[in-house]
Amino acid sequence: MTFAPGLLRHVASRWASDAPERLMGWQNEEVKHFAKYSASIALAEETMSDLKDFNVYWNRIRYYTDAQHWGFLTTWQSQLNTWHLKALIVKIMQ
Repeated sequence: MTFAPGLLRHVASRWASDAPERLMGWQNEEVKHFAKYSASIALAEETMSDLKDFNVYWNRIRYYTDAQHWGFLTTWQSQLNTWHLKALIVKIMQ
């Protein structure tokens, strides 16, 4: 976007001789902001597209309980429990 020379003359006569320069500086900042914002939108749209593809792929897999899938109930452990178990095994193996 460019400002018409007549508008810039009007701005200079109404506010100050350096007002057109300030106006064009604000315009440049807005252009930079818009470019940054547009890039963010494009990245967000690409990310959402990737997430949709990811979900479509994984949502095709049928859900089974652990008992159905493995034939028995599984027990989930925290990392701390796993580390303690590993330490115990190492101690037994020594």
